[in-house]
Amino acid sequence: MPVRLRRFGKDGQLLIDELNAVHEPEVNRSLLRLLGRAHRFRAMVLAGNGASTGTLAAQVGVSRSYVTRVLKLSFLSPELVGGFLGGRQPVGVNGRSLTNRANHLPIGWTEHAELMPVD
Repeated sequence: MPVRLRRFGKDGQLLIDELNAVHEPEVNRSLLRLLGRAHRFRAMVLAGNGASTGTLAAQVGVSRSYVTRVLKLSFLSPELVGGFLGGRQPVGVNGRSLTNRANHLPIGWTEHAELMPVD
């Protein structure tokens, strides 16, 4: 039985592949919604004439902390975003887990690929 270890940040996951199984990539809709929201927040900030994240949060009805975390996701590497759009996100990555890790993501796109490889 083929087995492989996948690292996600400091966490590790043991993946067991089924023999001769064909797995179609499955797009995670929560990731797509989150990425859409991240880019919407970024557009609002750019068009906001200096409005604070607190003001933006009040406009959309969420906390300032949430806006800050989601806004950071609008700067993910194109390779990573493309992987998410194609359903090739690492095991265990969904909208909630990505939002929770947003404050700990590296700045560089190269580091994004190392942290969350999209096969």
